[in-house]
Amino acid sequence: MRDGAENGGGIEAERDALRAEVVALRQKLAEAERAAAAAEAERAFLHAVVHKNPHLVYILDVAEPRQVFANRDLAKVLGHDVDAGGVLAEREFTSLLVEEDAARMDEIMAPIATLRDGEMATVEYRLRDVRGEVHEVLDHCVVFERSPDGAVRKVLGTVVDVTEQKRMERKLSEQQAVLQAFLDNTPALMFVKDTEGRFVLVNEEYGRFAGHTPGAMLGQRGSFVLKGADVEKMDAADRRALAEGRMQFVATIGMPEGAKTYLTVKFPIRDTRGAPFGVGTVAIDMSREQEAEQARATLQERIIAAQEATIRELTTPLLPIGDHVVAMPLVGTIDERRAQQILGSLLDGIGRHGATVAILDITGVRIVDTHVAQALVHAAQAARLLGAQVVLTGISPPIARTLVDLGADLQGIVTLGTLQSGIAWAIRQRGGAR
Repeated sequence: MRDGAENGGGIEAERDALRAEVVALRQKLAEAERAAAAAEAERAFLHAVVHKNPHLVYILDVAEPRQVFANRDLAKVLGHDVDAGGVLAEREFTSLLVEEDAARMDEIMAPIATLRDGEMATVEYRLRDVRGEVHEVLDHCVVFERSPDGAVRKVLGTVVDVTEQKRMERKLSEQQAVLQAFLDNTPALMFVKDTEGRFVLVNEEYGRFAGHTPGAMLGQRGSFVLKGADVEKMDAADRRALAEGRMQFVATIGMPEGAKTYLTVKFPIRDTRGAPFGVGTVAIDMSREQEAEQARATLQERIIAAQEATIRELTTPLLPIGDHVVAMPLVGTIDERRAQQILGSLLDGIGRHGATVAILDITGVRIVDTHVAQALVHAAQAARLLGAQVVLTGISPPIARTLVDLGADLQGIVTLGTLQSGIAWAIRQRGGAR
């Protein structure tokens, strides 16, 4: 009986041991299930983070190289409106690139293959989507996994689509190129200074004016180009433009070959907040125009002088009417200046024609005053000095009365009523002389 009891006790101990083992296994299973659930939750969380990340995320096998993983946004950018795992996974990286970038694959991969832990490589390349459109991207890569020998095996990349940014940069660059072309091909001097008076932009024409390359002038002050009072004058104009706004003036600048005149416009340049950060200047060389204007003015003066001479000849005509007989019919008002012209024309005509009789007809003269009377007397006296007799015709009763009232000394002057009678008298005199 003792043997039976002993056997019964051994079986019960085995049962207890088995029960404890089952409990332990159940605990381990529960722990494994909890760990699996936690891992699944973590995987789901990371999956959600990666796929809901606003950036384009991928994992690349560097050795292949092939795409191991890409999030949904990267897939959508490339034209796939589906889960990225079944579309881009295991794709060769070169199949996603444009042909030119696929050909330079070694160049793209070079900075990635040498990454150290904690470092980030940034590379640029172009992806082609399923529609054939090109996306320019900026890729930031870090080491995700290494092989047993320590080489970079996989990298985690965050891609930024910079297609629009690059397009805007190219557009801005083209606009700047157009602006620079206009700046460098205009005959005007164009430059910009900051509020400290230093050049920040200079066109080719101003460089030629200053005798320096535009690049050498950047950062320099106005004294690098101008000297003495010209520097003070331009600095003062810059300050005034900053304070008052656009201004236009004519500036004369001393140059080795002589002073030059410039039509100058200065204006403030403002930032997006409206604060001035510089002064722009456009200066057009007006020296040639001024020289041309001076030449035109001189020519105009000569033309006016010639016209006046012609008018004088027309208003004081001297007519040869016979051998050694000249006549000058006078019309209009005779002032002191015209009296001198009459005297000059009369004496010149007497000498040129060898006249012995000079007829002055004042039928067309409305008013005779002291100046006119003195002019007639002086004409007679001067004519006698040249050996000619003056005949005064066309004296109306009012003019005769005026001459008497003025006490004009007409001694030595033959006076007749009409020009015809004067001509007849002159002819008779010439006939008697023969």
